[in-house]
Amino acid sequence: MSKVWRSLRQQAEQFAGWNPVMRWNVEYRVLEHDCFEAALGANLGFSLRHLGGDKLQAWLTALLRSEPAIAVQSAADLERFVKDDPSCVDHYVALSSCAGFQALQLYRISHMLWLNLEHHNAMMLKNWAAQVWGIDIHPGAEIGKGVVVRHGQGLVIDDGVVSRRRCHALECG
Repeated sequence: MSKVWRSLRQQAEQFAGWNPVMRWNVEYRVLEHDCFEAALGANLGFSLRHLGGDKLQAWLTALLRSEPAIAVQSAADLERFVKDDPSCVDHYVALSSCAGFQALQLYRISHMLWLNLEHHNAMMLKNWAAQVWGIDIHPGAEIGKGVVVRHGQGLVIDDGVVSRRRCHALECG
């Protein structure tokens, strides 16, 4: 995890130096956080800010910190996005602006809630992801790590899906 976090911070610092107008955004999304989980929670919260603002971000970050496996899966997804998606020039771009990556990470949180029998919360996150990114992944689906969702607008993954392979690329036309 620390390799991904170090790389993400370094790339965010470089971007902030190149574009001072966007520095506030880079600080909010990465630089003011102490770990990958907090930065991921901030990014998801930022994308969903109209639904709950800082309270939603704090809740998502707390959930990410409570289940370390999610961060491991998310880091593997982030690495795969940078490797396989030509629109992701680095970790910072993938984390902060790739809809497929963000929707997949919100799925990972909703999946944890689903497994903990918090079905209402899990379904709210699933529905919000569908509204914001147009990617609808049922929290009961089982998706492995190292997944890339490219061009996911309109993608629907039902609860019967089980994916145990380590790496996948999903595209919708």
